[in-house]
Amino acid sequence: MSAIVRVHKGVKEKTACDLLAAIPMDLSRYADIHLNIILAVLVFYFPGGYTVGMFVALGCSSIWIYGMDQFRICCVVPGCDFAGMTVDWWSQWLMSVSIGLLLSCYFFKSNCEEGYDCVDGYWLVGKCSAAFLFHVTIHTLALKHLVPMLGAEVECPDRVRYEDHAPTSPFSWFNSNPVFCLRSAYHYGHKIPCTFAMRGKEHLVKKSDEKGIGQHFELVGIVKAEDFDMTVDTAQMRKDAEQAAADMKKSAADSMESFSRRFRHKEEDSNDNGSATV
Repeated sequence: MSAIVRVHKGVKEKTACDLLAAIPMDLSRYADIHLNIILAVLVFYFPGGYTVGMFVALGCSSIWIYGMDQFRICCVVPGCDFAGMTVDWWSQWLMSVSIGLLLSCYFFKSNCEEGYDCVDGYWLVGKCSAAFLFHVTIHTLALKHLVPMLGAEVECPDRVRYEDHAPTSPFSWFNSNPVFCLRSAYHYGHKIPCTFAMRGKEHLVKKSDEKGIGQHFELVGIVKAEDFDMTVDTAQMRKDAEQAAADMKKSAADSMESFSRRFRHKEEDSNDNGSATV
């Protein structure tokens, strides 16, 4: 992708950044993990075979997923949007399904074993279903009432001054508005104009103490700005790309010619065989 973006004339600055940026981070990983857990739990309903090896593989793959996501969040993804705790709460609730199935499987496997009751038919189905519903109910009540009681209370101030909050966030009404950024540079003529803030480009935002600009954030000593003055021999790159395209075209033409030649020979041989038969 970088080679195409580098030599393509139609790819401009913002388009190039969008094409080379990392895939946005979402919360679909919750669904992947829950699906793996549910499939692993359902295995217990069947006669055991490679159960230990399968769970070792499940644990190793989960560690790999955790490490990969940790790397993506810390080093690759420009940013994440978590609007609230709703997705996290429902993800915790979905664990009740997996654990409820595990409890149901315990009653299913222990049926008619020494020291346990022995039922069959609808009674066995009812006992396993009751165990599943019982755990889901207890799990839901614990998440709804017990967990909030054990959580730490965070005091949020009623009012926060803009000057106190702005240094902690690269995005504000001012630098998220492209019209205001243009007005700052070309109408008001600020010495340090308001920089349009973008995800992954927070280090380009510069602090300004001028009145009316509202820009108090600056990232210092963490990331280096890009070097847009780097010279690239685009003529040579274009020449190499044209030569590669010509080579591919010649190779395709040779292949088609070879295929046509073999097809004609095969057709002539079939005609000769037909004439000899007659």
